[in-house]
Amino acid sequence: MKKKVVILFIQIVVLLLFLPAKLHPQILNNSLTCLPVWGTSTKNGSAASTFNSVAVDTDGNVYVAGYIQSSGTCSFGNGVAATGIVENARNAVLVKFNSTGKALWAKTLHDSPLGSCYLSVKVDSWGNVYTAGYVHGGGTYDFGDGVRAEPSAYSELGGESVTALVLVKYNSSGSAQWARTVGGDGNPTLFHALAVDAMGNVYAAGRVTTIRYRSGEYCTYDYGNGVIVSAKSEALGTAAVLVKYSSAGKTQWARTLYEGSSNGSTFYSVTVDGEGGIYAAGAIASNPPHLRDYAAIRHRDYQFGNNVGVTVDRNFENLLLVKYDSKGEALWARTVSPGTDDSRFSSVAVDLEGNPYAAGYIKRSGTYNFGNGVSTAASESSSSQSTTSLLVKYDPTGRTQWARTGNPTYFVRVNSLAITVNRKGIVYALGSVQRSSIRDSSGRDIWKYTVLTQYDSTGASRDVVSYVFDGHVSSDFNAVTTDLDCNIYLAGRLSGNGICDFGYGITLDVNGTVTKGKNGIVYPSPDEHYGVIMKFVEQ
Repeated sequence: MKKKVVILFIQIVVLLLFLPAKLHPQILNNSLTCLPVWGTSTKNGSAASTFNSVAVDTDGNVYVAGYIQSSGTCSFGNGVAATGIVENARNAVLVKFNSTGKALWAKTLHDSPLGSCYLSVKVDSWGNVYTAGYVHGGGTYDFGDGVRAEPSAYSELGGESVTALVLVKYNSSGSAQWARTVGGDGNPTLFHALAVDAMGNVYAAGRVTTIRYRSGEYCTYDYGNGVIVSAKSEALGTAAVLVKYSSAGKTQWARTLYEGSSNGSTFYSVTVDGEGGIYAAGAIASNPPHLRDYAAIRHRDYQFGNNVGVTVDRNFENLLLVKYDSKGEALWARTVSPGTDDSRFSSVAVDLEGNPYAAGYIKRSGTYNFGNGVSTAASESSSSQSTTSLLVKYDPTGRTQWARTGNPTYFVRVNSLAITVNRKGIVYALGSVQRSSIRDSSGRDIWKYTVLTQYDSTGASRDVVSYVFDGHVSSDFNAVTTDLDCNIYLAGRLSGNGICDFGYGITLDVNGTVTKGKNGIVYPSPDEHYGVIMKFVEQ
């Protein structure tokens, strides 16, 4: 009998050793104080997909917005699927899940001459859903239900088409209600982010091109309802833009840089407080990227109206936070006394007391001053691509309260850091770490992993979610939000090949491929990625 038991034990060990790698959970580190409740990704799809943004309504339904790559079909479970209609391009997609992670519907464009992508999604108190992003060129874009948009978008230099900003409203059943884009100059524009206030007004933030390529004249943009604004700067570049719409899609106002401003600015995020304040976060650059190595360093001014402006004196990208009132009047603006390289705010959120938190990164080494005696330093690194995650708290008047930095990384993908604040005033900052010094059990470099960090109102922090898979899989969560019960939702994508075991019975199958790079290092294929969304509850 004992001999039979030993033989059986040996057989089991041998079987486990020779199981295909795809059946082995590939998680190497799972530091959790937030427990996963459910997770889902695109299933049985013939196309890659990515979720760029996530929102939750008052009933706990979850909405994710992003894109399907090329003309394949993505299945989201429960018989819900969506098909891209443009080959070799991104196709915008919006998916609704119920509170248990069951897909209810998915929407993409009915007809589209060129590509499209949703970068942001928000839901109002009545269950209406708003998405924003871009379409890639002129023509007629059909969102279904008789809703169409015809942007002015073309390349003055000929050849490749350019992006045009787009904003679409859907009802809770997924029927398109209206779509808005831009007229006038056809140079590149896009919306990065959305916010919705208690009255259902919508705020869309992004960027526009400042000067016509051929004539050198200011670009002028028609946002509808008689709102026509010129993006004024002293050189060719981009200008941050913020547009307010009513819930019926009627344009209220648009704000961008004022005449005399320097070129190179973008709003990457926007949020609203309970008193009518609007906070737009992003970056300004004293010179466009192609001139930074050659242009002389000098003071450059950025004016946002109402005698509100900032000055920078280095040829780098500099983080930016601007507060407006509900009428579009700028109240204050904040930037940073530069360190030795770039800095950026990629996300902004506000607590119930009206305090804004802005998150992003600072690059390489040096001290960065945020005002009111608050400063922090980027971690020392020999790499020109090294960045350090950053979170700064301000009060409603723009007075800096504190700044916190995370551990340095080799490279953090631009716009990978997102934040949200729950009803208890707890801040969650989401980061995506790429090319770290961590290696898996086979000695392969970890390509990318996700870290969610929790902060209280004083800036005290702890990591609450950290998923690190081996070199065959990378997790790239790039959006975070919370619901009324303080549950946490992450959205993004998974790349590579294997089964991702998130613990607590949640496993997601990643059916992509891997490629071999230098020194035999294996990387997930960047061309094969699958949209993923997960719900967590804090312990």
